Amino acid sequence: MELRYAVGTMTVVMRSLACITIDIATRYQTHYVYLLHPSYDPGDVLNTYKYFLNEINAKIYMKTLIKSMEDMARIPHTPFQHLHVIYTSDIDTHGLLMKISTSSKLSNRRWLVFLDSETTVKDFFADIHLPMDCEFLVAQRCLDEDVEFSITGVYHVHPTGALQMYALGNWSSGRGLTWIDIPMHHRRRDLQGIILKGAFIPDAPYVISRNISGRKPYDLSGFSLVFWNLLQELANFTLEYHIPEDNSYGSDEGNVSWSGILGMVIKKEVDVGINVFQLASHRMTAVGFLPPIFNSKVYVYIRQTDPTKKSLIRMLSPFSTGLWGAILVTISLLLLTQRAIFNIGVHFELQEETDCQLLDAWLYILGIFCQQGHRTIRLSWSSRLVYLTAYFIALVLLVTYSATFISSLAVSRQDLPFSTFEDILKDGTLKVGVRGKSSHEDYFKKSSNPILKSVYEKMIKPNTETQPKSFEEGLQRVCKESKVGFVVAQATFRGLMQNVPCTIVEVPKAYYTTTVSFIINGESPYKRLFAGLIQDMRRSGILRRIDTNFWTPKLEETLLEPPKGVTFETVMAYFVLLASGILICILILVVEMGCRKR
Repeated sequence: MELRYAVGTMTVVMRSLACITIDIATRYQTHYVYLLHPSYDPGDVLNTYKYFLNEINAKIYMKTLIKSMEDMARIPHTPFQHLHVIYTSDIDTHGLLMKISTSSKLSNRRWLVFLDSETTVKDFFADIHLPMDCEFLVAQRCLDEDVEFSITGVYHVHPTGALQMYALGNWSSGRGLTWIDIPMHHRRRDLQGIILKGAFIPDAPYVISRNISGRKPYDLSGFSLVFWNLLQELANFTLEYHIPEDNSYGSDEGNVSWSGILGMVIKKEVDVGINVFQLASHRMTAVGFLPPIFNSKVYVYIRQTDPTKKSLIRMLSPFSTGLWGAILVTISLLLLTQRAIFNIGVHFELQEETDCQLLDAWLYILGIFCQQGHRTIRLSWSSRLVYLTAYFIALVLLVTYSATFISSLAVSRQDLPFSTFEDILKDGTLKVGVRGKSSHEDYFKKSSNPILKSVYEKMIKPNTETQPKSFEEGLQRVCKESKVGFVVAQATFRGLMQNVPCTIVEVPKAYYTTTVSFIINGESPYKRLFAGLIQDMRRSGILRRIDTNFWTPKLEETLLEPPKGVTFETVMAYFVLLASGILICILILVVEMGCRKR
């Protein structure tokens, strides 16, 4: 038997309503279906809801529950996982919906309401605010023979704005549900020129402000502005900029209080944060994050050591100490072997005793390893074989030494006193700096790693009051002061390296990996829209293009460039050594001439 149920002044077929509910729930892969009824419901209406419950469970496997509209607080708030169905559109239902809309209970939920044919959608929702982050579907009877019900999506861009409507699909008993498959953030991407507030602090390379007048900054640029300008163009909105009083990113001040940009977003003084923020567990519980923009390693950066100070050491660095010792032993063995063969030859009159003195033999062997020749003398074949062996060994050593030595001149390698956070702690002479009230400071402060915790307590915390106010200032301190390191993301350093007056290098293993994005109030109705647009930018390659165009080339990219020439400063010590040798020779010559005159 076909049951009928009055929805307002309209009578509809109960089985059709059940089928519409089933089709929409299946379309969204819904976990739960909540059949909502007004609190005044009499028993016969409740029995009708039970009929729908049995009708749905008989066709698909999903959990269905009957709830009063006044019990919305007891329904789990799982974003867009449930379908909330309202089968009435009378005055009492309208009043309860209006009451629910004044709270946040509509947000991040999916709704389906059956509206009677005598009431227009605009009239029914005239005083009900439907936020952008709720998906509200209206099913209404049609007079068209081919279409029995039309499905319409409704929402408000702003509480004071006009109701926005768009067609989602149609339903008929013969063809079932036909749907317009367009993502939600595409249907709702036009914010109609509304003004959103954004908090920022000037901090290159992400936000660069060339003109700040009071609290009205103008002429902003930088990495973050590339994204926000694009989002403003895509979603048709305008940003109004504000600066926090403490000019900081913000940190947890205790007592559930936050400072800086974070505090302004959490307190809803602004809608979004313009600067990029590091994702951290203690932040994600307080503020909303948009999808990740990029990943980066956060290093400790220090000033590069002067390459000229270790030029002489570099002469010996191609070979290890053990290999140098083996070379000296080899030279000694060759000299002893040559002298033994020479003496045996003299004893058996194979060569004259005056042919090769001990001092000459020593100079000959040493000269061979320095790639020097010597005059031809009459030697036995056994002595010549010793020299031939020395030439072969010297040639192999020369090729090996030259390759390593030339590469050390062409490729700059740092001989750092430490390479990890543990080494920095053991050394104890480096002053580690971080940007004040930043994610980097919070990372060390809240870390469960005992080594990182010790770095904060011993090297960061004592200098909290004098920490730099920007990343650029911190890198400049590394150049101006001795024994200073600064913690900064590799991406940030790439954006600032051209503004740093000295050469700065990273401590190779003193780093941690982080992910950065933009922050938005967790209850903002525009969070889902911005998240969807950023995901579209990622899929279409826009994020990669922005990253490629904005940052300086990475190391693997610079390796493809033509090699740089060796500078005079790099080899200056060798010229000094050459000049010293010449001067010593002249001095010895003068002494010899003086002695001969006497």
